[in-house]
Amino acid sequence: DYTRLYDGVELNAGSLRIPREEMDAAYDALDRTVVEAMEFIHSLVEKVSLGLLPENRLLELERGLQICVVWKPIECVGIYIPGGANPYPSTILMTVTLAKTVGVSRIVVCTPPRNVKPVVLAAMKIAGVDEAFRVGGAQAIAAMAYGTETIPKVDKIVGPGGLYVEMAKRVVYGDVGIDLPAGPSEILVLADDSADPMLVAVDLLSQAEHSSSSAILVSTSEKLALEVSKVLDTMVDSNTLESFKRGGLFIADSLEEAVEFVNSYAPEHLEILFEKPEEVLKMIKNAGSVFIGSLTPVSLGDYATGVSHVLPTGGAARFSSGLNPLHFMKSMIIQMVDLDGFKTLKRFAEVMANIEGFKMHYNALKARDSLNSLQFKR
Repeated sequence: DYTRLYDGVELNAGSLRIPREEMDAAYDALDRTVVEAMEFIHSLVEKVSLGLLPENRLLELERGLQICVVWKPIECVGIYIPGGANPYPSTILMTVTLAKTVGVSRIVVCTPPRNVKPVVLAAMKIAGVDEAFRVGGAQAIAAMAYGTETIPKVDKIVGPGGLYVEMAKRVVYGDVGIDLPAGPSEILVLADDSADPMLVAVDLLSQAEHSSSSAILVSTSEKLALEVSKVLDTMVDSNTLESFKRGGLFIADSLEEAVEFVNSYAPEHLEILFEKPEEVLKMIKNAGSVFIGSLTPVSLGDYATGVSHVLPTGGAARFSSGLNPLHFMKSMIIQMVDLDGFKTLKRFAEVMANIEGFKMHYNALKARDSLNSLQFKR
């Protein structure tokens, strides 16, 4: 009903599911240049993801105490792929590929029905989508969170979306896991007078063309800010102007003041265009992803560096990270204590059990007093 109401598309249970044959046919018919680009990006995302995988660890601390940290993939993950005026095949490559790399056994994709274009279907095939459905908006989030006759219930939902999708993810959080707040796009360019005004301007505009986005320049150089402003005057249209109403060009009295603003704002994308960017980078605490130098524009990272472009927005970079393999995994802590370890640790646990008034905790410890090395079996 909601798909008919909001998307203007009439679907039934049979037509919700996207068959694998559609993905195969779209892949076969697509321009080979596009296929080559997507396969390269998929391969690079896979390589980066493999390089970021955590390792299991065994910690031997006190004598007789072993702590193991074991990483396991989440079993079933739902991935939301947003729609809009244009299709977003890159988001499929930068979400599904991560889930596949870590070993998620079931991947469910939902995307608005009008977004199911041939290039999107081909990207699904390249990334290895298991199941895909023509449903978008808050109703897609609800379907994945609780399950329907057609769409399976998942353990976690990831992927960017508009305001309604983000609010829906927050509502279902607790019943399922979610990844991070990934709303309207943001760019903050931090630059000194060594930066090229034209490059600063086009980088700001590259993110300003997203709807509801914000674009900000923070500079220690008044000269640069004025030059960027002049360039923007010749390039900004009514659509991108809205992004500057949510941002702007700011001049800082010092590098310290500029960095303080950056860390407070915690942008999704941060470009550092300084003569000595490494020194500036040491001062940065909060950003979704950082792009160093004029040859590393955000638009390159959006597509072709192998790093997922699903990043925290709205200041969430203060407490969350961009989408990476860990979002599709969970750690399991395994504790092992032998008799020597138990004798060492027991008296401290007994003290705490008494302080907190848990008699049966204390009794469970005392019940093991009679164990000896011959009786004890792990």
